[in-house]
Amino acid sequence: MARGFISSTRERGRPNRRHDAGKDALLKGKKVKENDEEQDTREESLQQTVIRLPHLNEEIPALRASDGKLYIPVIALCHMLGIEPDRHIRRWRQMLLWEGSLKLPYRSPQGYQRTVWCLPLPMVPFACSYCNWNLVSPERREQLHRLADEANGVLYRRHMQMVDTYHITRQFLFRFLTTTVGAANNLRQKAPFLAQQLDEESRTHSTAFIEQGCALITTATEQAKAILHWQSDTPIIDVFSQREDGTIEDEYSMPLLPVLPEGEYQALFATIDGIIAWHSSFSEFLTLHGF
Repeated sequence: MARGFISSTRERGRPNRRHDAGKDALLKGKKVKENDEEQDTREESLQQTVIRLPHLNEEIPALRASDGKLYIPVIALCHMLGIEPDRHIRRWRQMLLWEGSLKLPYRSPQGYQRTVWCLPLPMVPFACSYCNWNLVSPERREQLHRLADEANGVLYRRHMQMVDTYHITRQFLFRFLTTTVGAANNLRQKAPFLAQQLDEESRTHSTAFIEQGCALITTATEQAKAILHWQSDTPIIDVFSQREDGTIEDEYSMPLLPVLPEGEYQALFATIDGIIAWHSSFSEFLTLHGF
């Protein structure tokens, strides 16, 4: 079964290019930086090593940064594939796969050291997908097919995980907002009843508990609404699954980029943790006073 995002048909009769519209949406459209000076050049301790790329059955130089990330010199990648670096760098720089690329010092097999463009290792399969496959041998072309198919599969699965998380989050937010409707007002309405049953010192504690709970509930409600509002601005696309014979198997809608505002999401759950802790303390207080 072929998977598609709006259009899932691959170009036929052109072995130099493997297209997937979902991948295109994530890889194309990068705005090239105005000059190379804007690109980060790391002045840090780098370890040059050699790794073997999956499916290509050939070793290639790699630069390991202090954070453990691996970067592949683009000239070494192009040399391995037998393609011209400058031409492909100009093309790749138009794509999102270039995001995260760095200029790093690289020592060639001949012993010469210079600063060259390097791609993060996870982006290498996508760079290989967007080169002229007519320039490589039939054996290498088949290897690139396998490499591209594996990368597309990983990208698809990761995207679907993001979609699942996106929908689960929306369901949680709606349940949370439904559950907390009027909760702060209901809590304040209980204040007079509690005050009648408590001594002066306990009334002070009760009032503090109620105000704290109301503040937490109000804050969490505002945070949840802000996340839903943020999600409402995300473009929605129609998606279909296509059988091998070209007929449509399934259709549904999904966000184009199912990402979540990580900072706001973490802030909401920090507030919810505060509500849980508050509820536990307030329950102990009420139990202690016979409620």
